[in-house]
Amino acid sequence: MKRRPKNFAPIVLGWSKSEQRRFIDAVEKFHALVSDLERVLSPAKRKRQMKDATAAAMQGQANGQPEKPLAD
Repeated sequence: MKRRPKNFAPIVLGWSKSEQRRFIDAVEKFHALVSDLERVLSPAKRKRQMKDATAAAMQGQANGQPEKPLAD
């Protein structure tokens, strides 16, 4: 069985090696950006979900419905 080189990248037909490298670098940068955005926005997202859940529980109490425990 033939071994692949360590820095193996599938060959995209019609692209030069430098174009392939630029594409791979751009995809890696995009992935890092998305990860950073998820990390930055996740606390705000959790805070908003808790606010919405609390508001729904308060609305339910105002309507005479039994209180449901909030999910973590």
